[in-house]
Amino acid sequence: MRLSAKAFNNIIIFAMLAMIMLFNMDTWLPKPSFKQQTHLISEQDMVLRIDIGRNRIERVGTGWRLTTEPSVTPEVDANQIIQHWLNAELSVVESTPQVLETVIADVWLAAQDNSARLILMRTETGTYVQIAEQSYRIDNSHFLALTF
Repeated sequence: MRLSAKAFNNIIIFAMLAMIMLFNMDTWLPKPSFKQQTHLISEQDMVLRIDIGRNRIERVGTGWRLTTEPSVTPEVDANQIIQHWLNAELSVVESTPQVLETVIADVWLAAQDNSARLILMRTETGTYVQIAEQSYRIDNSHFLALTF
């Protein structure tokens, strides 16, 4: 069976249309809704250290070491602090209420050259964090547990 040039052109045109539809199928499928709640530190990220002022918590082997100012004696365990950071859940907010206290934290993650700068804020209604230009409310942790 031989195809004429016109029939062969039609087959090519329909094949190209099918390929265009196949490559654009992801734009036609419904997208999952954006998850409004996220974690302060992603599960995929490996924390190397967290600096808050002159205080530092850093990974030592499989454990954690807390280094503080000489005048400060911490009453908390370094593992508990890291668990608060890893389990902290965030909700996007439009604005933060009146801030009572702020702390700048530098979080160093594996496979990143620079630290991530976070601004932790304590308010009367809870704890907030500013990452880049976006503000979030920390739902399941409080300011003192994160700032050691």
